[in-house]
Amino acid sequence: MKTLRLISSDFKRYRAHGLPPHYVVLMQGFWACCFYRISHSWLAASPPTLGKLLRFPSRVVQTLSEALTGICLPPACSIGPGLHISHFNVFVGTTAHIGRHCSLHQGVTIGRAHKTGSFPCLGDRVFVGANALIWGEIHIGDDAVVGAGAVVTHSIPPRAVVVGNPAKIVSYKGSFDLIRYEGIETDIERCVALPSIDTSKTDGETVG
Repeated sequence: MKTLRLISSDFKRYRAHGLPPHYVVLMQGFWACCFYRISHSWLAASPPTLGKLLRFPSRVVQTLSEALTGICLPPACSIGPGLHISHFNVFVGTTAHIGRHCSLHQGVTIGRAHKTGSFPCLGDRVFVGANALIWGEIHIGDDAVVGAGAVVTHSIPPRAVVVGNPAKIVSYKGSFDLIRYEGIETDIERCVALPSIDTSKTDGETVG
């Protein structure tokens, strides 16, 4: 039931952008979300012995998902409800964390800086633009925006908007105008964040 609720939350994210139901079910991003939710639930199955037995099938589902959609969402990564992936060619690292109601666009890579390093952690309501690269053991704060083509190798504070290579903070307007989802008006965490927006420019403050 939990898996179905998560798939429903992803479906509603697409619908919140005004897409009709028949269009959503044909989108590669939604397919990838469904494959991920199923394979992740198998990997996290209880008791642990069952999870081990389902490890191989979950990897098979991941491989099929990548082949069909061009989107890599490993079953071991952690993704909150309401994921929205606009297009294909998206890579998310093995143990990366993505929070609630995040948006990823085409060409996004969320990976680690070296083979023994950790993967990034994205907070809630984070918007990641096309062809952005997020590397290493870093944290992207709630309501942040990573602009198209940005290369991020250091943590980003909440509500920061970053662009460029290396990424620089250009404002603290946040993702409030970019992220839509059902129940947005009554989301307490988002409502609390709204009054503290600082829209002033930082004149290209380097991240880190």
